[in-house]
Amino acid sequence: MRSYQMRQRLFSLRDQFRIRDAEGNEVYVVKGRLISIRDRFSFEDVHGRQLLEIRQRLVSWRPQYRITCEGRPCAIVQRRLLSVLGSRFVISIKGEPNLLAKGNFLDYEYCFLRGRRKVAQVSKRWFTFADSYGVQVDEESVGDLLILACAVIIDMINHNPKRKDREDEWFRD
Repeated sequence: MRSYQMRQRLFSLRDQFRIRDAEGNEVYVVKGRLISIRDRFSFEDVHGRQLLEIRQRLVSWRPQYRITCEGRPCAIVQRRLLSVLGSRFVISIKGEPNLLAKGNFLDYEYCFLRGRRKVAQVSKRWFTFADSYGVQVDEESVGDLLILACAVIIDMINHNPKRKDREDEWFRD
């Protein structure tokens, strides 16, 4: 498994994440738009090249985000309605079986499943920093960028105070 550390930048005018590999090297930066009606993020490498773009769908019953790569849609992340089993996220990937994210999203303890097989794990236990958490991705099954982008989206839906005011109580964990 490959390991990453995601840390949200606290003192910034826009949402921003720094992602480091297991050796501590910065590998990706995720930048939110400064002024935008909906959430929009640019997922970039350390040289500033955009690798993915994340956009929130404005009109939707539940929070929904689209991930595009080079202008082409590659995935949709959508929160499922609450059930007896708790909140879950479905990641629809173009041309591949869906992923399911389940676990404790508020405490950053969840995993990504393809069928019954765990393909990635997100955990805050690995780090003591307030807004840092680890992401481990199975080397064979799914792309690192997609999992990291989904982790950013789940973080924005569950932990951003600006969005808490806009969501209906029904959709909260």
